[in-house]
Amino acid sequence: QWWYQHIHGGIWAPVSLVTREQVAVTRLLATPRFEGRTVEFDYVIDNASGKSVKTSAEIDVVSAMAKSAGKRYGGEKVALELKPGRNEGTVKVALAKDVPVWDVGSPELLWGVVKLGTGAAEAVRFGMREFKVKDGRFCMNGRRTFQRFSGCSPQSSVLGGNCFTPSSIASYPPSQQHAS
Repeated sequence: QWWYQHIHGGIWAPVSLVTREQVAVTRLLATPRFEGRTVEFDYVIDNASGKSVKTSAEIDVVSAMAKSAGKRYGGEKVALELKPGRNEGTVKVALAKDVPVWDVGSPELLWGVVKLGTGAAEAVRFGMREFKVKDGRFCMNGRRTFQRFSGCSPQSSVLGGNCFTPSSIASYPPSQQHAS
């Protein structure tokens, strides 16, 4: 009898070919910094041209919500010199004081859009929020919050018998660089 798990080689699922520019943004990650009202964009740009490319990058933060679609909350323009191959970096963007904050009752989302002078572009959607453990309690955007989830019990085989509590994750992540 036929079953997809019985296939041990060859192409058996849908396949697609994607074309892209010789210089392309292949990764974009937004890290909101709630207290300073900034967002850090970590990027990876692949340069397949075989030569160094001087270009610029414009990074804009705009609303992703229908009621305020396209409203700009901040941006930055930087010059880049891209060596052949993989290029990584971080750009910090200061945001307007009226940037909407993502919260449980108001899930406001933003777009981080990067456009290269070469024509390549990429976008990432994110919420301006912060989740921390403070004084042994979960806090969202500086206020105490309660987690609402199930499946966490000391006997849970799915979680390996572990539960996530403020004390169990207080030291995570392990490096100070990511703890702020």
